[in-house]
Amino acid sequence: MRPSRLDALLIGVLLLSSLGIFLGVKLVSAAGTQVEVYRGETLLHSLPLHKERLLPVNSQQGRLVLQIKDGAARITEVDCPRQVCRSMGPISQAGQAMICLPNQIIVKIRKTHESDLDATTE
Repeated sequence: MRPSRLDALLIGVLLLSSLGIFLGVKLVSAAGTQVEVYRGETLLHSLPLHKERLLPVNSQQGRLVLQIKDGAARITEVDCPRQVCRSMGPISQAGQAMICLPNQIIVKIRKTHESDLDATTE
């Protein structure tokens, strides 16, 4: 049976709606400016995403290495068996996070605003 014009129109509308939602989400998501590294609920590091570095992070369960490069953060080395966090790839958008459960390390991206500053200078 051949699709009718109404079926083709409905498929077209659904495809255009999906494309619009996808583009809207991409345009609204903000690039992050800071990477925060936590062990459990304790903040260990808060670093700018624009400055490249390798950061070793130790926990009681093991160790991982966080790479900050090209405005993104990724885990390049980890000593846990499955290495799921390493396979996640880089994160750079505000609100994104990587979690290494065996090492209890959380890496979050956030966007800082001027109102987040503790002090200003004249």
